[in-house]
Amino acid sequence: MRKIFFFIPLLLITLSLSAQQPMPFVTAHGGCWTKEIPANSPEAMALAKKMGYRAVSIDTKQAADADIKKMLKICKKNSLMPMIESDRTAVFKLAQKTMGNRWICLTSTDSIAKKVRSFSKCEILVNMDNVTPQDAVKRLSAIGLPCGLSTTRPESLSKSLCLQLRANGFETQAVLFKPAYEVQATLQGITRTLSDYAFPYTTNINPTDNWAVTGQVMEAKDELNKQWDKYQHGGLVLRFWFRGAIMVIINGEKKYSLISNGDSMQYISTRFTDTAPTIRIVAALDTELAEMEVTLYTVE
Repeated sequence: MRKIFFFIPLLLITLSLSAQQPMPFVTAHGGCWTKEIPANSPEAMALAKKMGYRAVSIDTKQAADADIKKMLKICKKNSLMPMIESDRTAVFKLAQKTMGNRWICLTSTDSIAKKVRSFSKCEILVNMDNVTPQDAVKRLSAIGLPCGLSTTRPESLSKSLCLQLRANGFETQAVLFKPAYEVQATLQGITRTLSDYAFPYTTNINPTDNWAVTGQVMEAKDELNKQWDKYQHGGLVLRFWFRGAIMVIINGEKKYSLISNGDSMQYISTRFTDTAPTIRIVAALDTELAEMEVTLYTVE
């Protein structure tokens, strides 16, 4: 493995391009949970706040009405934006009463979305899979801003679809995407992600540690490794500027295959619970790593 400094002009161009690509807004699906804290519980909402999330989703099918009220109160107290997953108008009215317009409605039907719009100016996201840009714009326009499209099939969110929706002021949300899909979210123009594991790219908690590498030339199969032994709960945000191909393995199970010609930033964000975080980076091909930065956030 050799360490040198290289293609600085390209790096400057990369930084400029990256600044033009906003990272998606991350919502914690069911809050943040551990072995002791179940999802969709008041405790999961409180932990999400501690971990730096600004929004959480509440699946009303997975929670009793009393707990829904508790979770909404926690959201209001802690300035968390609740995303209410439901098809029950009564639950949406409870959210409106508790939060005012500062909440997000996530529903599967246009008719319920229109009912919610009749009594709320909150953001409304409607589940739509395999929809054309023209049909999506027509349906969302009938609901009225602020609103957008949400899908559990993020592969259907093509760049052209995302760009057309954004041009009309609509949001695009990818739900529960597989690891490594988040790497494409910024490049495709996805504005929101609802995830079990993604960590917010911008958080209001202070970082615990940083790991940085610059000007590194990696031959095929060369590795970079990092481990933090004393932390069990938190998040990692990784940013890369490189030319080549690398495999990033987090905690021995989440695998990301990244390929870049150096013209854009690649990033990964993930949270970890009940385990000490480890990172393994393997060069799949000869790779020029201009800059890599890993930021560790912890809640202990």
